[in-house]
Amino acid sequence: MLWQKTIGDESDNGVDGTQVQQTFDGGYILFSGTYKYGYRNVMLMKLNACGEKQWNKVFISQGESQFNYSVQQMPDSSYLIQLAYWGDDLANKRIWLFKIDANGEILWKKVQAQWTLGTNAEEGYQTIKNYANEYLISGRYYEWEPGYDTNARWVRPMFIKVDSNGNEIWHRLWGVGEFYVGGAIEAVFNSNNFIYGVGTDEADEEWGDDPSLFKLDPSGNQVFQKDLIEANGGGSSTINILEDSILFISATIRDWNDSVNLMVLKTDTNGTILNSQEFLLDIDNGAISSSLVTHDG
Repeated sequence: MLWQKTIGDESDNGVDGTQVQQTFDGGYILFSGTYKYGYRNVMLMKLNACGEKQWNKVFISQGESQFNYSVQQMPDSSYLIQLAYWGDDLANKRIWLFKIDANGEILWKKVQAQWTLGTNAEEGYQTIKNYANEYLISGRYYEWEPGYDTNARWVRPMFIKVDSNGNEIWHRLWGVGEFYVGGAIEAVFNSNNFIYGVGTDEADEEWGDDPSLFKLDPSGNQVFQKDLIEANGGGSSTINILEDSILFISATIRDWNDSVNLMVLKTDTNGTILNSQEFLLDIDNGAISSSLVTHDG
């Protein structure tokens, strides 16, 4: 062990939900939550290469707990972060992007999904960056079905593409007009800006949810959706791209014996499974929350 650091102390009332990424200067950025000010507030902390704190920023919003979802370092060494439930209009302004400079100061903040049709409609889970410094938010959205009962809203996979200033380029609610029900958790770009997302197909009420793969073209048009595994319940939770033709996907499934299993899948870009490995859990539920591609592939 080279070093070990403890983040937070008894006076902080706990720190949780930490994401850690290495920064361009060899240090680390931590994106987490703190209960120091009562409700759960999102916290961003910069460490140097030795694990020593350089700065710390807490995004205080009174009256509701916040959630941290994604942090990305940008080419100019600033940070783009995604958080939920910041501000004073929690029903209508639920997905926020903040740009933070290299010293932890807020450059701008912008709320997303302002085209929403109703309150409490949108949830964003991840933000990723492509080679053109554009960003994609993955999540889900509750949308009415055209020509159907307007009192019922159907959960849809949601994708929002924004530029480097946080301005929306396009958004896609998957399956509107097709009675598709489900959500998107994570996504990746390939080198041609096609998008591959993973999440759940929740349309099969008899058999339960299935892990799913979504493909969109660079303009946000639907290319295909495919259920990766027929199961008694489950969903895909993480995706990595190994090369333009290979995807690495993690999923959770409940098999026909009602056992919960974690699976890792290697697929082509059409969703054909090339290899898979299954791990039986000794708990009632669980999911893979993060996965990375190692240098040895």
